[in-house]
Amino acid sequence: MNTPKKPPQGRGVDKPASKDWQQNAIKAKAVAAQKAKTVGKGRSAEPWEVTPDDLGCLDAVRDLLTALNNAYVSTSQIQKLILEIPVLAARCMKRVGGKQPATPETLAKALTSIGNMGLEGELLGLLEDLTTCRADQLEAEQNAASTEPSS
Repeated sequence: MNTPKKPPQGRGVDKPASKDWQQNAIKAKAVAAQKAKTVGKGRSAEPWEVTPDDLGCLDAVRDLLTALNNAYVSTSQIQKLILEIPVLAARCMKRVGGKQPATPETLAKALTSIGNMGLEGELLGLLEDLTTCRADQLEAEQNAASTEPSS
């Protein structure tokens, strides 16, 4: 006669630790919401976040894309082009967990760590954010023009 096997006994729930963990998660959400409010009030953005000022680096992005398509461009030239785009350099540093600002030496280490695919991912994300920022800027300009009283 076959008797069913009992499932293995699991560990019990540590209710005090679980409660502490849940309270910390609630506090973290509140802190994140507070940070979002302060950023909306005009606090300067993090270096890896796109701002309307970053729209001026589109020529440098175009130069970087051209260089990446050229098989004869050196890695040092690619690094110099990335340093001309501060928001991209900051994103590369953030991707490897670097907290210091991007210098030629630290950026070289970061690019070695993330590789071509990592750089491609950061560049695509930057292009998407620049596009969204420009669209938001145009929309705000159109809204401002449509709300002005006509004389």
